[in-house]
Amino acid sequence: MPVVLTLDQVRSGGVGPLPPGGVLHVCENPTVVEVVAERWERAADTIRRMETPGTAGPVLVCTSGQPSTAAVELLGILSAAGAEVRYHGDFDWAGLKIARSLGGHVDWVPWRFTAADYRAAVRQNQPSLQLTGRPAESPWDPGLAEAMAESGLAIEEEAVAELLAADVLVDQVR
Repeated sequence: MPVVLTLDQVRSGGVGPLPPGGVLHVCENPTVVEVVAERWERAADTIRRMETPGTAGPVLVCTSGQPSTAAVELLGILSAAGAEVRYHGDFDWAGLKIARSLGGHVDWVPWRFTAADYRAAVRQNQPSLQLTGRPAESPWDPGLAEAMAESGLAIEEEAVAELLAADVLVDQVR
């Protein structure tokens, strides 16, 4: 069930780390959470039969743009025992800046957030906007910023939300 946590709630001690080998998905846009929750509910019976006993469902944290202190601390707690943090954001300059900023606080790996993923979204004619603003770097994949500059298109997370939701749910039953 999606919930919003305040900094006080995160610091209250009610949140513990995921087990080593766990997977924590992180997105930028609340729409991804809505899509995952809706698909989780539709597939709940099938997923519950396949999941490992003692698990509580997929773990997806949404930063709602630039991560707050609560989001950064929550990610630190959840990943403290070695869970892998997978991050996806908007394919726009602000999205790259947010990702780079988050990387200063939490180690993460790209989750469908590389040049190849961007090019695939462009090829599949995902809804896009003109890329505007000051260019940003993508140190996790320098080719991503280059591909974005070449195409001039921004692709928001909502355009690939179904794909991201499928990843979260597939990782849950592995």
